This record gives sequence, structure tokens and C-alpha cells, in this order.
Amino acid sequence: MSDHQDVHTIGIALDEGYRTLQCPHGHAKARYRVALLTDGKYAFSMQAEYKCGNHSGKAIPWNIHDTREQCIHNFVRIAREHFGHEHTCSVSTPGQRAAGLWMLDQLGNGLFGFLEPEPSPNND
Repeated sequence: MSDHQDVHTIGIALDEGYRTLQCPHGHAKARYRVALLTDGKYAFSMQAEYKCGNHSGKAIPWNIHDTREQCIHNFVRIAREHFGHEHTCSVSTPGQRAAGLWMLDQLGNGLFGFLEPEPSPNND
């Protein structure tokens, strides 16, 4: 269960930077960052979005958990919910549906589960 204290009140000891998943044609993107807090807990924030079709997106501000693993689990769960949502509106496109399937595969549909990308060196 997430703690709703403010991350900036607690303090960030180490920010890992953004880690990004982006489909090859750029039609979908998910990124997250994890930070170790000064009290020993971890926090994550994330965005998941389509860059085509209905351009739907989701953003989650800093969310505190006891472990880093809980942060990653919640990122994957929320991103899978977003990219797994059925596209029934008139503005969704075949490209959006294909991008969603690609993202779901990257988020752990395969044999090895979710493999974290390296953090971006320029933190974007």
C-alpha cells in the first residue's frame, strides 16, 4: 500500500533518473523514475502515453512504497492497464493497437518478464 506523504518533505537520497520504453515507430511511450528516499523507502513516478490514435495517456506523481520492487511492480501494473485497454473509439488506429501490443510485450508478456531499461544518461 502506498504512503501518501510528500516525497519532497521526506527528501530524495538518490534519484535513478528516467527509464523509458518506446515502441520503434514512436507511437507509444512509457517512462518512470525511482528514487530512494532519506527514510529508506522508495518512490516512483511515471507516464504512459500513445503518440497516435486517441493520444490517451496516464501520469502518476511520486508514489511511496517500502521497496524498490513494489515501485517497479506498480509501474508495470499501471502501464499494462493503460496499454491493455481496448481501443473502441473512432479515433483509435491500427498503429495505436499495434503499439499497445508491442508495449504489452515489453512490459512482461514474454518468458522473462519485465526487463528494466537503463536510465537515460541525460535524465529525459
